[in-house]
Amino acid sequence: MSRDEGQSTEGARRGQVNGAVKHATSAITTEVAESRDEQAYAVLFEAMSQGIICQDADGRITLANAAARELPGLIDDEQRGIIMLDSRLKPIYEDGTPFPGIFSPAALALRTGEAVMDVMMGIQHEGEDGYRWLSVNALPMFRTGEQAPYQVYTIFQDCTDLKRTKEELERINKQKEHILSLMDHEFQSTLRSIQNSSELMRDSDLSIGEMKEFAVDIYRDVKQLMHMVSDLLDSNCGESDRIWLKRGWLDLNAIIVEVGKRMRTTTPHLIRLQLARALPILMGDWEKLAYVIEHLLDNAIKYSPDGGEVCVSSVVESGVVHVSVRDQGIGIPVLELERIFEGHACNDEDMRGLVAVREIVQMHGGEIWVESSAGVGSIFHFTVPFILP
Repeated sequence: MSRDEGQSTEGARRGQVNGAVKHATSAITTEVAESRDEQAYAVLFEAMSQGIICQDADGRITLANAAARELPGLIDDEQRGIIMLDSRLKPIYEDGTPFPGIFSPAALALRTGEAVMDVMMGIQHEGEDGYRWLSVNALPMFRTGEQAPYQVYTIFQDCTDLKRTKEELERINKQKEHILSLMDHEFQSTLRSIQNSSELMRDSDLSIGEMKEFAVDIYRDVKQLMHMVSDLLDSNCGESDRIWLKRGWLDLNAIIVEVGKRMRTTTPHLIRLQLARALPILMGDWEKLAYVIEHLLDNAIKYSPDGGEVCVSSVVESGVVHVSVRDQGIGIPVLELERIFEGHACNDEDMRGLVAVREIVQMHGGEIWVESSAGVGSIFHFTVPFILP
């Protein structure tokens, strides 16, 4: 072998060695990088606030992150193979009906091969008060060339606090809508009273004294409207506890006399008062109780024949003042009688106002009910306690 050939052979060997070293170094570098990626993914997987669970094609849990493991009863650390949505968790839909395991997002994703998104599910572990609410997504995974998923990832977010906040806001909004509906009826009733008084002042030949009486009625109604506007503003400010009752000491008989006197001037019906000689002084809202009596009297007059008698009475019973309004009207059908205080027993707006009447009486701690016979008439009763329950 010549000197040049020896050098050539030695150079080739060095090239092979260098290539092998480079290949090995590249492989080691790639392995280290992949290892670092795996570590980063593992840290990210564990640190995520969303719970993540991996299940195989049989529905057995094979992997879960810390957020999933922290939910009591969802995963048994000693028995990793527990099936997601175990019946011991008492899973339910939002409407409270049972949530069968076969319809769980993971089961559906495995069965259909399609992602299942944004499912709301409630679970309750033994010993916990109330349900935890989870928003759940399930994503099936496939091997190359296979049509059936070999595993499914379930991602869920504990949204219990968010759901409770949403429900509370819905409750408040519903309460405000209800209050505004009742106040709308009060507004219309008060405006009608002002209209009736002003029409009488315009169209009748009245003495100065009679004019002053109507002026007092109009002034009182305007003050009531101002109170209702104040209630409405309080409602918009979220002060729902102040909306309804402005309590003070009052004589219920005095309210009945005042309302009866005012309504006698606007109706051909005979309004007769049969009042207890003396009533205990009550704690209540004068304007609201006047509205109750006026509305019951207005209904009695409306559904009685012209010239008929309407009677308002008051008596003292055990711990309460019992007021009744009796008419000689057409009576109330039995089916409507059972639902008359629910607001949909009659299409007439005045009858729907009985919802407001019931609300006011109940907020005073009293009760309201009605007796009626077809062709004979109706008697509306309500009570107001003078000894707090």
